[in-house]
Amino acid sequence: QPDNSSSSFQITSQQNGENKWDWTPEDETDTKDDLTNLKILVNELETEKNDLIAQLEQLDAENQQNLCQLLQHQHKAATIREKNLEKQLKDLKISQTSSINDKTNHDLTVELEETKKELSVLKSTHGTLEKTLEDLKNANENEILKLQSDLSKSENELKEVYTELLQAKEQIIFSESKSKEDAENYKKLAFILDSYEKQNDLNTASCEIEELKKSHESALKDFGEKIGKLNEDYKNLKLKNDDMHRAYINILTENVKRYLNSEYVNYEPSEDPQVMEFNKHVESIFKILLDFKDKCQSLERQILETTQEKNNLLNEKNNEIEKLLQHSDVLSREVIHKTETIKELETEITNLITSNDMLMSEIESCKSNSVLQPISESNEDSMVLLETALDNANEKIKELEKIVENESKSPEPMESTILNHEDYRELLSSYDSLKIDHDTTVKELIQTKSELADAQNDNDILKSQLDKNKADFENTEYQLSEANFTIDNLREEMEVLNVKLSQLSKQHDQMKTESMNNIDLKSDLNELKEKLITEEDLRRNAEGQIKSLTEKVQKSKMSETSLKLQYDTLSKENIFLSETKVNLENSVANLKTCLTDCENKYTNILQKYDEVLLKCEDLNTQLHQKEIEQFSLNNQLIDIKEQNEKLSKLTEDNDSLIELKAQLKLKEEEILRIVDELNDCKNMYEELQNDRKVDNDRHQSLISRHEEEIRLLRAELQKILDSNNGESQETEELRKEILSLQKQVEELTTSRNELINMITVKHQESVTYHNEIQRLLDVLQKETDKSAKMEAQ
Repeated sequence: QPDNSSSSFQITSQQNGENKWDWTPEDETDTKDDLTNLKILVNELETEKNDLIAQLEQLDAENQQNLCQLLQHQHKAATIREKNLEKQLKDLKISQTSSINDKTNHDLTVELEETKKELSVLKSTHGTLEKTLEDLKNANENEILKLQSDLSKSENELKEVYTELLQAKEQIIFSESKSKEDAENYKKLAFILDSYEKQNDLNTASCEIEELKKSHESALKDFGEKIGKLNEDYKNLKLKNDDMHRAYINILTENVKRYLNSEYVNYEPSEDPQVMEFNKHVESIFKILLDFKDKCQSLERQILETTQEKNNLLNEKNNEIEKLLQHSDVLSREVIHKTETIKELETEITNLITSNDMLMSEIESCKSNSVLQPISESNEDSMVLLETALDNANEKIKELEKIVENESKSPEPMESTILNHEDYRELLSSYDSLKIDHDTTVKELIQTKSELADAQNDNDILKSQLDKNKADFENTEYQLSEANFTIDNLREEMEVLNVKLSQLSKQHDQMKTESMNNIDLKSDLNELKEKLITEEDLRRNAEGQIKSLTEKVQKSKMSETSLKLQYDTLSKENIFLSETKVNLENSVANLKTCLTDCENKYTNILQKYDEVLLKCEDLNTQLHQKEIEQFSLNNQLIDIKEQNEKLSKLTEDNDSLIELKAQLKLKEEEILRIVDELNDCKNMYEELQNDRKVDNDRHQSLISRHEEEIRLLRAELQKILDSNNGESQETEELRKEILSLQKQVEELTTSRNELINMITVKHQESVTYHNEIQRLLDVLQKETDKSAKMEAQ
């Protein structure tokens, strides 16, 4: 059984050697380097982001300045037009009478209806222009927000212009009411003059009045003719302006149709050079807008694809992280369960150790009762010779007994004088049962080690998954850098387009200045109304686009915040793991110092055991000497037997019998003396066994102390395991430490088993020697009895 246990421990040690876990601290340094590189990249990306934000702010400021300039120019033009209108109204009030005022009011109502129709047409064109502005606003969200503020300002200004127009209409109505009052006053004055004429009969005054009436009528006729000519000129100019305005509107509508439908056929161009130039400028603007729209659409597609990929990656990573967390929870539970089983096994081992120590003490106490030594090959040969001699002697004695008369009695049966070893056998049976329990515990430990190896493989899989996640994170960062690069290129293109737009705006301003000289006040008012309507529609569309863009921005910000949170959690976990690593290294150093102390104590115990073995060897030498003496005694017994044979032959001679009796007495005295010496040797052997018991007690106390220290170390390891169940790297390190400690415990147990085997071998040898001595003593007693009987006869 001890040989089997030692072989089982050798197998377990080999398995432990094969299942060693590799310790690679370079991974943690790599992770730290990766974290530093990631932090550097994040800082660079933040700086680039800040630079891009500053550039966007500059672009927004430039756009605001350009819009302010345009609005100021429009405001100036509107103020100039209002002043001209006020001057015309004043001239009309002075020149025209109440009838003419009625006509002008009717004309103004007709003109207002026409302007409403033109506004409806302009609204249709406004819808087309809104789409172009939507594409421009999709390019830069910040620019759209600022354009909204500018649109609100322009709306306010247009509202002010509209209020001013209403005030002008009110002034016209007020002038009409004043003209009616003047007419009534004129009637009253005429009635007063008629009454005055009747009272005073002033014919001269009436004649003058009639002359004045005639002159006034002639002046009115002349003035009416002039007004008719002016109205005709005004109508002609209005028709020309309407034609120009319609041409511009047709150009815009057809370009918008081309913009919407590429298969649209071009209309017949007009021969007016101003219209041709305007058409060219509009076509160039729409081409730029088409290119810009295509680029914006491609960018939107790329952004959507990147966002989808990003969301997919985030979902995959979140799923993988959840799986890893679940797997880590399962592993932590398994580790807790295994630690509990290890605790139970350790308690069983401690119980077995205590029982083994008790058995060792009892075995040593049994050993102390015998002072026998291992028999060498020469002693064994001598024992064989003695046995053969004894057999021969027994045969001769039987022959003598047949010869002797009246001596037909058979020899007495041999009585068993072997010591009672029932207690010792019970101890051996209990030791065997404990050995079986120990083997079962060793098997359970092997199973737990295999399970720990499986957990290590799972942890390696988790490490590979973490490396994959890091690679995916780097790929996403590379994709983000590419997206930022494309955004930079698009911003450069935007800058170029803004320069072109500024140039086109300048050209458009020049065209407006040239057209201002040819277009009347009504066309300007119509343009302002159209702009108001278009800007309102643009504002509405812009609001819808802004809402969609803000939703996209919020989604991107949410994704960025989730990535930042993941990065923060990973950095915190790395810091916590580094701290735990330092603490575990300190605990391992303390454990190593404790193990060195235990090894020193174990060496001292071995030295003491060597001293005990030396004492046992001395006892073996003494036993060997006693065996030599026994051999001499056996030779003497052989001589006695020969003399007995001689006595059987010489029964007649009484003198010889007397001498033989004297010699027998002397031999009996010598045998008694030898028996006393053997008893003294037994007493000496018992004293040595007592001394050995004392040494074994000391040895046991040292072993108990050593085991208590090991228990304390295991308790400390248990505490470390309980505090760090949820962390995979720490569990790996602790498992390695547990394996090392288990190896040390196994080495100690193997050494202890070797000692036990040595002690058992020695004990067995002492038992065999003791049995041989008892057998020889029995033989001597039988011979003495026989000799006594012979003397009695």
